[in-house]
Amino acid sequence: MRKTAFILGVCVIVALIGARTASGAGFEVAEKGVRGLGSAYAGQAASGEDASTVWFNPAAMRKITGFQVVAGAQLLSA
Repeated sequence: MRKTAFILGVCVIVALIGARTASGAGFEVAEKGVRGLGSAYAGQAASGEDASTVWFNPAAMRKITGFQVVAGAQLLSA
């Protein structure tokens, strides 16, 4: 029992000494719609021009009439 506790203690100490802080880098593309890019997001939360308004203000979708689909694509290159 004593030997097992000693080995466990050594393993914990080695694990703590070898531990390092994890650093992460994030990447964000803040554009949520083409219409928002054109207006530089000025008043985007209050507008209800197309279906992409659901990202900022779901209540503004009441202003939208009919069926709408918003699609977009982005190419990221390093």
